[in-house]
Amino acid sequence: MINSVDAFQNLRPGGDDMSVVFRLAGSTDIPSAGKVSDNNDGSYMVQYAITQAGRYTVSISVNGVVGVGSPFDLRVEAELADTSLTYAYGEFLDASTGKTFSVYVQTRDKYGNFISTDPAAFPDGNQNVQLEYCSDPNLGGTCPATDAQCTCQGGTKNNDVSIIVNYAVGPNGPTRNGQLGGERYLGLYQITYFPFTSGKSTPLVRHNGVYIKCYFHTATPVYEVPVTEADAC
Repeated sequence: MINSVDAFQNLRPGGDDMSVVFRLAGSTDIPSAGKVSDNNDGSYMVQYAITQAGRYTVSISVNGVVGVGSPFDLRVEAELADTSLTYAYGEFLDASTGKTFSVYVQTRDKYGNFISTDPAAFPDGNQNVQLEYCSDPNLGGTCPATDAQCTCQGGTKNNDVSIIVNYAVGPNGPTRNGQLGGERYLGLYQITYFPFTSGKSTPLVRHNGVYIKCYFHTATPVYEVPVTEADAC
């Protein structure tokens, strides 16, 4: 809600040319505009719908002049996680004993935004991400999300493996460019596993109890899978 007042702080009668614009930081896309409704009493209702998470600059113009305390920053966070959009990339094939392998699990909301959990506040993240090392997976089966006793989609789990899960760690470390102060990985879980016994086993990933469907095997060195590829998965 925006109130328009005159020099004496009296509410104006309405009829002002009011606009509200949202600009996403670092984006060259056309800015989003809010829908402004004139209540004809000096107040204006602004409605907006933003589906892309990130930091926005909000500018309010009254009769062509930017003001009303703007521009100011607005942080838009991701929605709740949508397990159907989670994808994983890394070393899923040809695992062998005596070596450590890494895979990365990217969690997203229903709009495709990375889950923006701050690692400073939640060092382990806020999603339940697990890797099951399956000697005989039932790839056509499933397990109820709440059934922790059911593993490998109803198949056989190989427990002769060490598995460690870290949050907000990617192929380059904690930042995308590998530099201190760089853009952080958000919604990303690094899983490292070390098999103790030989024999073929298949790594499967569960997110909040649900088996994900989108996997990318990437050879060393591991690269970050483009979102466009994940969207087409």
